[in-house]
Formats: sequence, structure tokens, C-alpha cells
Amino acid sequence: MPSGLVEAGPEDAGAIRAMLGPYLEELAEYADLHESGPHDYPYLDAYWSEAARHPFTIRCEEGNPVGFVLVRLPESTGTGRHQLAEFYVSPAHRRSGLGMKAVRDVWRRFPGAWEVQVHVRNVAAVGFWSTATRSFASSEARITETVSSDGPRLRFHFDIARGAR
Repeated sequence: MPSGLVEAGPEDAGAIRAMLGPYLEELAEYADLHESGPHDYPYLDAYWSEAARHPFTIRCEEGNPVGFVLVRLPESTGTGRHQLAEFYVSPAHRRSGLGMKAVRDVWRRFPGAWEVQVHVRNVAAVGFWSTATRSFASSEARITETVSSDGPRLRFHFDIARGAR
């Protein structure tokens, strides 16, 4: 079984769904949500039925899924930009380099204009995306603040050149 970023097939939906729970619980810590209990992610099945959505797993050396990446192409976002809709690496595998390698591989696969949004209070994620865009983007990311239904976010806009490092 390969490690790193692996395109997810329908057989991987269960593994991604299992990781969505902890991911959404973690996001809720940073969001202005006033609800508790299980969180739902209604878009997951669309990643296997819509051509402009692409699911990936992030796998450790043993081949086990330890994270996921959900990508929306410009045809899906309606913005002219690719969107990294969801990105998760399990806490036990953070700071191992797997996340940075996965995002680099996604951006190599889909060069062009990109957007990533991060909750302002998620300081670790803000640092990760600041480093990732500095390391791989063709030019400096433009960062703006936006307010979503779940609170303030930072929006990173940047470009990835074809053949990026």
C-alpha cells in the first residue's frame, strides 16, 4: 500500500467518514458554533459523483489512512479558484511532514489559482498554511479576513505554477 497522498476511491469513503468526526469536533473548538453532539458533513458523497471534486487520503508508511484532503476545482467553486475544502491529519501524525508533503502533492496535481480558509483562532493551522503557501506558491499569498456563519476566518489566495517545486 502506498504512503503519502493517495487518490481515494469509493472504498475509502468509510475511512474518511470515520476521520470526519474527530476533524469536525476539532474545528468546532475554533468556530462560533453553539451546538454539541455529532457533526454532519453532507458533501462527502459528492466527492465520488461530481467530476470537479477530488477526494484523497493521506497514508502513513504502513499504508493506513491517517488523514484526508477534499479538493474542489473551479467548476465546483464557481470562483475561478481551486479550493482546499477540507484538510485533516490525525494528531498522532502531525509534525511528521506528511501534511506538508500531501499539500505539495495536491498543488502539483492541480496548478492554478487557489483558496484555503482557516478559522482565525486555529493558530496551528494558520501557521501551517502560512508556511505551506510561502514554500510552494508562485507568489506571496494574499490573506484577507472574512466572516462565515461559524465565525471569523482567514482566506489565503495564491497561485501554484505548473511544475511547482
